[in-house]
Amino acid sequence: MNNPPEYKRWYDNNKITSRCVELLEKLSDGDQRKTATFLMNEVISQPHFSKMLPKDIFECTNSETRRNRWYDEEEAIRIFMELLKVCPQAEQTTIATKAIIYMEGLKE
Repeated sequence: MNNPPEYKRWYDNNKITSRCVELLEKLSDGDQRKTATFLMNEVISQPHFSKMLPKDIFECTNSETRRNRWYDEEEAIRIFMELLKVCPQAEQTTIATKAIIYMEGLKE
C-alpha cells in the first residue's frame, strides 16, 4: 500500500529558509513588517534580481494567485516571501541567514 506523498511547502526544501520562515511567523506584526522591510533590500540586491527590470521584479511579487497563507495578510511580508521563493537556493540561504540574525537581534 502506497502512502500519499507528504506535502512540502517551498521553504521546507531548505532547512535555513524553513527556520527563517518559522521565526518570522512567530514575530509580532510590527516585528514581521520591520524584518520584511529590512530584508527587501537584501533580496533585490542579490544577483538574481539585480539583472532584472523593476517591472519584472514586481511581476515576481504577484505571480502567486493563492492569497490564503499566513504571510499574505501583510503586504510587506507577502512581497518578501514571494521574492525569496524565486531566489536561487544559494541566495535564498544567504538572505534567510541574514533574516535569522536580524530577527534574533529584535529579541535583545
